[in-house]
Amino acid sequence: HLTAALSSSRGTRVVAIAEGIGNPFRPESFSGELYLDVDAADLGAVQATLPATLPLRVDEGAVDLELWLAWEQGAPRIQGQVEARDLVVRPRNGEWSIPLQRLAFGASLVERRNRWTLFASDLVVRKHANDLVLPRVQADTWGDSLRLRSQDISIAQLNRALVELEVTPAGLSDVFRTLQPAGQLSALQLEVEDLGDPGQAWQMQANFHDLALDPWRGAPGATNGSGYVEMGPGGGHAVVDARDMSLEFPTVYRHPLRWDDIHGTVNIGLFDDAVVLSSGPITARGEEGEVRALFGLNIPLGPSEVGLEMDLMAGVRNLAANHRGKYLPYILNQSLLDWLQGSITEGVVKEGAFIWRGSLRRGLREARTVQLFFDVANTSLEYHADWPPVTDMHGLV
Repeated sequence: HLTAALSSSRGTRVVAIAEGIGNPFRPESFSGELYLDVDAADLGAVQATLPATLPLRVDEGAVDLELWLAWEQGAPRIQGQVEARDLVVRPRNGEWSIPLQRLAFGASLVERRNRWTLFASDLVVRKHANDLVLPRVQADTWGDSLRLRSQDISIAQLNRALVELEVTPAGLSDVFRTLQPAGQLSALQLEVEDLGDPGQAWQMQANFHDLALDPWRGAPGATNGSGYVEMGPGGGHAVVDARDMSLEFPTVYRHPLRWDDIHGTVNIGLFDDAVVLSSGPITARGEEGEVRALFGLNIPLGPSEVGLEMDLMAGVRNLAANHRGKYLPYILNQSLLDWLQGSITEGVVKEGAFIWRGSLRRGLREARTVQLFFDVANTSLEYHADWPPVTDMHGLV
């Protein structure tokens, strides 16, 4: 049995209580427990007490730390409560660093077959006055690799953390900062192959719900999105499966387009100079019926003469004439819009389509094409106030 109180000239105070049976220099035959209460103004002094095989190190800042260590015939178990301030996190082998104003959590640490697993609760990470709060986290490390798993994560908090990270490319940070994503990640898994160079090989998988995005430079915004996303260094894809979801196309429509149900897959390409989105078939259902669409978006991360470019092809079938206004873009000539709204008074749109190709930047009409057509049936057409109306018309508009 051992009880000790230590202090150093570097501002570190340690209280230790230990007991054990066997020879501590022969771990396979030793069983024991150790309690440490550490108040350190210099984390460098505490770093030496942590396992040397951990892939990350913290060697600046201050910490209040309580540790309970158990050793049972060569198998260590560690539990602790950590409150650290003004620290810098670095990889064991690598050059990047992340300064943090606060890191707090309760945790248990287990080693199995040269792999360490950290189970953390109530994790709080503060950087530049922005808090990221994670109720539960599991971190697995082996060599220089890391896998993180968590649940119930605020997308807004996570976005602010990504924007502030020095390892996030500047152009991508601008996109995240402007889109202001919100909502929840019900589950998240992040794997990094080499913490010394984390950008080279990583994979992220997440389930999301209540997703909201602000429109950006004409790019569509969204509310109430849900689905699954998978990302890696070169891009990934998102599977959208949502109820009561709205999309906002500020350059095309004055009001958000809402559907009762929408599903489809969007591919995401990450390049040095652009983020590129391209969808497979997207199916949406609303009060007006079923809509099918293909969607593409090129988001430049630097200066561009034409700005964001969008390809959108949307088609409808068996649409009641009174719903046609939902898909009439306000950028059409106002006289044409007035005529379309007032001339077709009843009937059915057997098929209709809207096509947009080109720039979303306002004022660049020469940099895009817009096409619209309706195949109508049983329709009344008032072509001109001075002309008699045409009834029971079938044809193309």
